[in-house]
Amino acid sequence: MRLVNRLDGILNRDTLLGLTGERYFERGVEYHLDGRVRSLAAHGGTVAAKVLGTEEYRVRLWAGNGTLDYSCDCPLGMDGEFCKHCVAVGLAWLGEGGVVSDGPVTMDEVRAYLEGREKDELVGIIVEQAMEDDRLRERLLLRAARRGGGAPDTSALHQAIEQAVEPPGGYRDHRSPWDLARKLESIVESLADLLKEGFAAEAVESSEYAMSQIEEKAMDHDADGSVSGVLEALEMVHHAACLEARPDPVALARRLFEWEMSGHYDSFYRGVERYADVFGEDGLAEYRRLAGEE
Repeated sequence: MRLVNRLDGILNRDTLLGLTGERYFERGVEYHLDGRVRSLAAHGGTVAAKVLGTEEYRVRLWAGNGTLDYSCDCPLGMDGEFCKHCVAVGLAWLGEGGVVSDGPVTMDEVRAYLEGREKDELVGIIVEQAMEDDRLRERLLLRAARRGGGAPDTSALHQAIEQAVEPPGGYRDHRSPWDLARKLESIVESLADLLKEGFAAEAVESSEYAMSQIEEKAMDHDADGSVSGVLEALEMVHHAACLEARPDPVALARRLFEWEMSGHYDSFYRGVERYADVFGEDGLAEYRRLAGEE
């Protein structure tokens, strides 16, 4: 029987039907009964699986703030819709009689197994997986630029950001903008970690650098808005870092005003309102002066 999961009480047949409607729900039922859901794993508040459709699609369902959140890299899922693949995975997790159909070994058992391994073995497992997983590899490269976990070497960090934004092989290996965005999310995650660990000033500088790199090199591949979502997430990290670091408000106002005026992707749009809590009186005065001149 499955262990207590934060999805209990959130994920059920009525929830799935309410999110998708009759048509896609019935198609999801067919996919589930046809055995198209593979590699189902459940841990904590997240369920992940692959679904065999026209292609092999990756699905995640997780417990949000009292709601069921989801993602799927099929075309409908990338538009933010709850698709038949999400339905199929939800039904597979519910199973018959409430039994999780994730095979004979659960993720809790995997965790217990890993806790008993030696450090060298775990390092080998992670490195091997990183060679197969672009997102994990880029996040590890970004963290390695920290030089042992101390104050980050910003030049090394920026080089790692450049490689994440535009890898040596270019963009030909990405199946979709969603696939590219997932890879770029490693930058957001790493800079959020940097901020949590007390390096707010470095997070301010590096988030601005990452945004400039993405705007310059990746936006031509943003066919569905997924990459724009990465920019929005970076701006949230930047704002939080500014609240902690308290950079010079006049210099910050000048940078953000120039970015808003010369940019093409709405970065720092209406910055005078969004950054008022960082600018203070001096920064607001400078921003308004620049706006008046413009």
